[in-house]
Amino acid sequence: MPRLCDSCLATNGTGNDLMSARNFGSQSAWSLTRLTHEAYLVRENAYLSPYTCVEGFRLETVAWDFMHNVHLGCGRDIFASSLRVLISKRVWDHVMSQDWDVILNAVHMEMHRHCAAHGPPVGF
Repeated sequence: MPRLCDSCLATNGTGNDLMSARNFGSQSAWSLTRLTHEAYLVRENAYLSPYTCVEGFRLETVAWDFMHNVHLGCGRDIFASSLRVLISKRVWDHVMSQDWDVILNAVHMEMHRHCAAHGPPVGF
């Protein structure tokens, strides 16, 4: 199963897989996992980034930017998980509800209003 993130080891699996980025349950393992740089380097039989040979490289300094997430194709796989994390951590706390259908509908409507008022983002 391909990994989407080297830090939390999330996979691109089904919603039933505990390591799947699509699993939004409270017991989802990917949301409870965060590897340190040292733990990342000593995993057995694991793919390591070629950047590990660059002096000063640390896993904690890797940032998944818009280019990697959207233009290289994994944005569609991690968007829902990212949105869930932003909402559950109260970074995006516009809607106060315990019902995820209500929250996601409000987010959808907010995005729809924004795009209708401002058009698509530049470069698309």
